Amino acid sequence: MDQSTKSTRPGPPHTGNHTAVSI
Repeated sequence: MDQSTKSTRPGPPHTGNHTAVSI
């Protein structure tokens, strides 16, 4: 799951990435 998120928005940490996208 975190791999897919990282591929969509690389940059921030896998954990903060999901939160950043949600906000």
